Amino acid sequence: MQVAWSRACFDSIQELTEAERGGVLDLYIRLERDQLAAGANFERVKGNPTGTVFTCRVNQDLRAVLHKEGGTVVVLHVAHHQDAYRWAENVHPARHPKTGEFQLMRVREVEEVRKRYVDVTIPRQERIFKDYSGEYLLSLGVPERCLEPIQNLTDKDDLLAFQAAIPEEVLIRLIDVASGVPVVMPAPARSLEEAVTRPEAHSEFAVLGDEDLLRAALSAPFDRWIGFLHPSQRAIVDATPSGPMKVTGSAGTGKSVVALHRARALARRGCTVLLTTYTNSLVANMKANLTKLCTEDELDRIRVASVLEVAVEVVTRRRRVRFAPDSEVERLLGGIVNREAAYPKGFLRSEWENVVQAQGLTEWEQYRKAKRTGRGTALTVAQRRMVWALFEELRSALQARRSADRATLCAEAERYVREGKVASDWDAVIVDEIQDLRAPEVRLAQALCAGSEQNLLLTGDAGQRIYPGGFSLRALGINVRGRSHVLRINYRTTAQIRGLADVIGTSAPDDLDGGTQDHKRVLSLRTGPVPTYCRYGAPSEELDAAARWITQCTLNGIALHEIACLARTNRRVAALGHFLDRHRIAHQELGRDELADDAVVLGTMHRAKGLEFRAVLVYDCGEGSLPPTGALEDAYDDKAWEDLHDQDRQLLYVAMTRARDILRFTWSGPISSLAAPLVEPDQAGSEGEDEEADA
Repeated sequence: MQVAWSRACFDSIQELTEAERGGVLDLYIRLERDQLAAGANFERVKGNPTGTVFTCRVNQDLRAVLHKEGGTVVVLHVAHHQDAYRWAENVHPARHPKTGEFQLMRVREVEEVRKRYVDVTIPRQERIFKDYSGEYLLSLGVPERCLEPIQNLTDKDDLLAFQAAIPEEVLIRLIDVASGVPVVMPAPARSLEEAVTRPEAHSEFAVLGDEDLLRAALSAPFDRWIGFLHPSQRAIVDATPSGPMKVTGSAGTGKSVVALHRARALARRGCTVLLTTYTNSLVANMKANLTKLCTEDELDRIRVASVLEVAVEVVTRRRRVRFAPDSEVERLLGGIVNREAAYPKGFLRSEWENVVQAQGLTEWEQYRKAKRTGRGTALTVAQRRMVWALFEELRSALQARRSADRATLCAEAERYVREGKVASDWDAVIVDEIQDLRAPEVRLAQALCAGSEQNLLLTGDAGQRIYPGGFSLRALGINVRGRSHVLRINYRTTAQIRGLADVIGTSAPDDLDGGTQDHKRVLSLRTGPVPTYCRYGAPSEELDAAARWITQCTLNGIALHEIACLARTNRRVAALGHFLDRHRIAHQELGRDELADDAVVLGTMHRAKGLEFRAVLVYDCGEGSLPPTGALEDAYDDKAWEDLHDQDRQLLYVAMTRARDILRFTWSGPISSLAAPLVEPDQAGSEGEDEEADA
């Protein structure tokens, strides 16, 4: 017997004990082996008019709700006896008469939306679907009971009210039609088996076919992304491309999810996989998520490490070397500047980061010909020669210490691999958050996968670029033409959070390959509370309020590790930590250790990259903090000042979009010009009321 699982089923499993989840695994084994009759107490639900809904016993008090058709059974829900029957009486599972899709209609939820949109007089010209017949809307998969209320809608945003009433994929089709996006419908499904296994059903139903994966899902709180992928995601995961693939999409669209599933899929094909990115905090998060997704054998084939860690390993196979962090490079550069006053320290540091390191320049001829478009301060050839002499002095100082900067290490590692002096340990490479890498790091990733570039996957979003750099894959010799994918369904943030973040976000960032990408077509299918904000009279008042907000979140049922407080600088992160100590609130910092389950998360906006939390507080958003005053003082010309503001604007966008359900941001004194567009004009400069109750 084929066994499929509905997403709603895994939502209900979260309420069970560990022992009860073990019973669900036993039930799956009995179902798959067609041993359901053996003590399962298989009963039809009399209160359900469809005649296809049954319950069966998991243990003495626990029952599973099932839909059965032919040789396929769909597990819909698992709950204790009375709760299971109440749930079963409210759900009407059936295959749609037009599309053949298997849909779960929740009676009470459907009636709620009908009350709002039926029996209302709406002029036809005001309706968003006025140009489409009821027959066409039915062909999109709209349940017949929802047809009339949907025909009465006047605003496409109102479609989100139907989230609980119609399937996700149908909702997406309707939003596309309302937005003028062409919709291509698949051929109608001819059976329940086809309906739950076809790609269009993967976001609602999963045929795991894998006892190990189910056991992993049941042994810990289940994350939606483990078993349920949108068809656009699944197509990338299962692809057999002819060359490298690129995946882009704004915050929350599941790029990292695709990277994790692709790593597992390639490992199952026998590949050794490198899953890499820029930050250590994201590396730790990917390691933790892979343990949820993969078996031990699969994990043995996947290495998760930062690009820098890999570069150091490759180079040290040939020579002894130590990585010189940015702080050490800046200190050495400062000493050189003190002896050579022709150029300010801020200019030289920016030139080093944005030209020399970003482009991986190691020789004078390379720097002489290097493009410096948009740098603000022009340099003649003679001036370039003077600047390069200073950089050569910097390199000599690093070499004397047997150390090297990030770009030099990556360029050297790439050369060793391409020349065959060091063999790559991997035949598949996946890079997440690639927009934060520089050209030498991207070229190293390509070199490590040079023998099998069809197994190279690059995911990222230029709209979240928070480090100096920028590149075009095409210019680096990585051809992704015809193998570029854009994800546009936001599974993380609510429509309210995404809408506010979009006020400051880049609506059309570059696509990492020389073009642009439209973020306006991104869909958020979740709704939630409106983000809140507040101004305080002093930093101490703001931090004290943060502690109270955290406490209120926990009282509202949010676990400590699901709460993050993010600031621009390490100094402000440490300051909040001291306040939380006073309130005896356990806390942990991003990037230090693996995150625990019993402490609130503190961190800089940079370190939060790629992570997500149920509730996020972005604090210290005042003038002089975002961007920091010290960084502004180092801005040597108008272009540097503008670049710094653009970088911090994207940093604020990243911090805001770490939130899944609840977002709050605060400041003391005047608000930063970057955050000002997020608040009502009359509230930007006046002290507001504390709103912990809204958490």
